[in-house]
Amino acid sequence: MTCLLTATGTVAARGFSRALGFHVDFETGPSSTIVAGAILLANRTSPRLTPYLLESVGLVLVDGGILSHAANICRLLGIPCIVGIPPSFINQCHGSLIELDALSGTVKLVFQHIDFHTTQH
Repeated sequence: MTCLLTATGTVAARGFSRALGFHVDFETGPSSTIVAGAILLANRTSPRLTPYLLESVGLVLVDGGILSHAANICRLLGIPCIVGIPPSFINQCHGSLIELDALSGTVKLVFQHIDFHTTQH
């Protein structure tokens, strides 16, 4: 499958996932129901993150490090996590198929979601 865009960050919890990306602002809470089996995308985390991780298959963060609370929870749950991904990349991945390779530290946008309600004709 062709990769549309790639970003590289720091591996915080090893593993591999391919799923839909779901952007969440954990400071204000999710704007809609998080889809089980999604890869969560966030700028930063808070304690509100933990319940959503139980339903997810990966976590991609802008901020944080390998010793952050989110990274530790991901390791305990066996969920791959990459930190240090640019916010512009995360914004493009919401609702799209992404591949999280937390062995090499890369996140790939595999298939771009198109929102037909906002697309100009």
